[in-house]
Amino acid sequence: MRSLQRKAIGAESALQSSSEFIGALTNTGEIDSALEVAAVFLNANIQINDGRGRTLHTAGPDEIGCAGTRLTCELGNRSDLSLRIHQIDMDPSPADTPISLAIGALRLQLLRLGERAEAREELRGELLESLLTGRFNDSEHLRRRLSLIGRPHLADSARVIVVESLAASNRLSARFHTDLRTTFPQLLIDHRDSSLVIVVEDHRPEEYLIRQFKELLIREEERHRRPGTDGAEHGGPRFVAGVGRRSRRPHEISVSYDEAAAACAIGISDPRAADKGIFSARKLGLQGLASMPQEQLAAMVNDTFGPIIDHDQRRGTDFMRTVRTYLANDRHLGDTASELHLHYNTVRNRIARIEELLDLKFDQADGRYRAETAIRMVAVLRTLTEQKLLSVRR
Repeated sequence: MRSLQRKAIGAESALQSSSEFIGALTNTGEIDSALEVAAVFLNANIQINDGRGRTLHTAGPDEIGCAGTRLTCELGNRSDLSLRIHQIDMDPSPADTPISLAIGALRLQLLRLGERAEAREELRGELLESLLTGRFNDSEHLRRRLSLIGRPHLADSARVIVVESLAASNRLSARFHTDLRTTFPQLLIDHRDSSLVIVVEDHRPEEYLIRQFKELLIREEERHRRPGTDGAEHGGPRFVAGVGRRSRRPHEISVSYDEAAAACAIGISDPRAADKGIFSARKLGLQGLASMPQEQLAAMVNDTFGPIIDHDQRRGTDFMRTVRTYLANDRHLGDTASELHLHYNTVRNRIARIEELLDLKFDQADGRYRAETAIRMVAVLRTLTEQKLLSVRR
C-alpha cells in the first residue's frame, strides 16, 4: 500500500514538475531560451543540428560531462533539423512519461518559434536584404537563420531570379506566387520597387530552372489574357526575367542578384524581349561584369562609346540608340530602319558615321564584340545605379 502511495506521489510530483516546465516553455520567445529551460528541466545537453550534422544551437552542460541516455529525434514539419538530447546521468530516462511529454512539448515549441521566425523574415525581409546586398560578416550565423526558417539549402546552392513587368500597371497574381512556392519550395521572395526578386534553391543545370520558370510565366500571361481579368484589355501582360549565377556560398548570392538584375535590364531594353521572356546572365556574358566597380564600368563604356555619347549630347543625335537597335537586329539595316522609323539610307549613313567616330567596324568580330560588351555594361551601370537609389530610399 505504501509502495503504491509513494509511486502515486512520485507520479504526481513528476507531472506537476512537467506542467511547470511546459508553462515556462510556452512563455519563451526565442529558440535559445526554450533550449535553456529544457536543459535545466531534463538535466541534459541539448542541441539543434541541421541535416549535415552541424550544431546550430546548444544549451546546458558540456556534452563531455554527460554519461546518461542519448536521444535524437527529427523536428519535422518540412524541416531537416534534428533535436539531440544527452542527459548528465542515467536517471530519469527519456522513456519515462513526464520526460517524454517534456520532449514532445519542446519539439512543438521549437517548431512554433521556427514558424514565427519564418513569418518575421517574410514580413521584414531582413535576412533576404542581407543576402542580396552581401552586408553580413558571419556566414555561420546566417546559415543558422536560414535553417531555422526552413531554408537551409539556400546557403549551399542558390540562384537569384529578377522579374519585371513590361507594363507598369500589370502585377503578378496571387496564383503565380502560389505556383512559384509549389515549384520551388526552398525560396525567399522580396518586392524591391517594381521588381520581384526570388532566391531559389538550385542544384540542377540552369536550363532546367529556366524551363520551369518559363512555364510559370506562360501560365501567368494566359491568366491575364482571360476575359474579366486585370490586363485583359491590354492583350495580357508581358514579363521579363533575369537569371543570375548559381551561388555556392551565402556571400555569392549578392553577385547572383547583381547579374540577374542586369540580365533583366538588358531584356527590358531589348526590343525583342517579349519573345524571349527569360535572360541568363551567363549566356549574355554578364558574369563578372555585374560585380565590377561602377567607376571601372563607366570608364570602359566611355572608352568604347565616348565619341558618340559626346556627339549625342552636343548635337542632339541618337547614335547610342541606333547602335543598340542595329546590334539587336543582328546588323540588319532594313529591320533597324523599320524599328527606328527611318529611311534605309539614313540608317546606313548613320552606321557609317558611327563606325568612323568609334574607329571600329561592326562587320568585324573584334569591333562587334567591343560594342556588344559595352552595351551590356551600359545596362549593368543602369541597374547598379537604380539599386543604389533604392538602397538610399530604404
